[in-house]
Amino acid sequence: VRILLLIVVTAAVTCAQEWRPERFPIGFWSGPPPDYNTLETWQTAAAAIFTFVGPRGGFTVEDNLRMLDLCEQAGIEVMVSDGRVGWTMIGAEDWAETVGQIVADYASHPALFGYYLQDEPNYQTFEALGQIRAEFVRRDPRHLAYINLFPTYANVQQLGTPTYLEHVERFMEIVQPRVLSYDHYALRRDGTDRPDYYENLAIIREAALRHGAQPWQIILSTGHPGYRDVSAGEMRWQVYTSLACGMKGILYFTYWSNAGREAEGMQAIVSTTGEPARLYPIVRDLNAQILALGPTLLGLTSTGVYHAGDVPAGGTRLGTDSIVRLPEDLPLLLGMFEDADGAPYAMIVNRDYAQPVEAPVSFLPHVAGVEGISAETGEPKPLELTDGSLTLSLQPGEGRLLRLTT
Repeated sequence: VRILLLIVVTAAVTCAQEWRPERFPIGFWSGPPPDYNTLETWQTAAAAIFTFVGPRGGFTVEDNLRMLDLCEQAGIEVMVSDGRVGWTMIGAEDWAETVGQIVADYASHPALFGYYLQDEPNYQTFEALGQIRAEFVRRDPRHLAYINLFPTYANVQQLGTPTYLEHVERFMEIVQPRVLSYDHYALRRDGTDRPDYYENLAIIREAALRHGAQPWQIILSTGHPGYRDVSAGEMRWQVYTSLACGMKGILYFTYWSNAGREAEGMQAIVSTTGEPARLYPIVRDLNAQILALGPTLLGLTSTGVYHAGDVPAGGTRLGTDSIVRLPEDLPLLLGMFEDADGAPYAMIVNRDYAQPVEAPVSFLPHVAGVEGISAETGEPKPLELTDGSLTLSLQPGEGRLLRLTT
């Protein structure tokens, strides 16, 4: 009996120490190069309401330690990229000791968010990455060991599996990540959008729910070959469609501008010298909204995603039995959730990123009240119903989170 009790207590302690986000994760890829590893640089990122600095190559251990110190002062965390990490490291007999050295270098720092392991791995590397991830977790369960996956439009050679569905499922089974992250850039330079954007969201959402992981999406924040500069409405659309589909983390690609693309008039969130660019205030305001909604969103479980208007590939049409009813002629997205007590929530998004919409929303008769969760304060505010209905004024791409009382 004593042995069994010890096992139960030990398991509970291990579980309590396992990584979980204290704030809604908001990060970015391609941050500043080593020459801009300064307090001012990280203060600029923190002022845009990013919660952590994402992957960036080219930093030495000394660079990373300096970044951690400066980011602690700025109030932002760091996902460390270390050149010793990669799936090929497992070929060395002492690879586990190398993981131990990396953990020893960074784990005690209060600004550490996690460890970057790999971007867009092929199926053939999953076994190695699973062992490496497990070793990081064994040595430092309090910090995230992070891998990012391909989108649906990757080819078979990139995936290493016949289908994308199999790629994602094998990844979850073999690597067993805490976070299921992927990137999808839907806004093409020719003015069209990738038709599989919502399908990709659905695949990641469903896989994360099946395997108990947190789904993250990386969204487009700079024009680059094949992709256009992003408008304010398109940024809102990417963020709120992600949240409505249950994403528990948002990252932007990229934060720092590429010099060649900047010369062609395409900038990211900040310039090549770290000055706030056109998207900076747009992203800052969106991040503030995500962070305000974050405490609520992190506590919700996605229970369904539905479309009104034209239903995109991979989407599900909203049925007449839904607790929330939307007009059939408007391009709206409905994400349904429930909290730990089973109370229902709904996020309604304007899928049109170019035009605002006045969206009449009605509810089944057993809905006694509706509260809007403020994207400024995160606090609930009662909304007035008229004959069981209300109208939401939504900017292009905007979403609203509602709590329903039944």
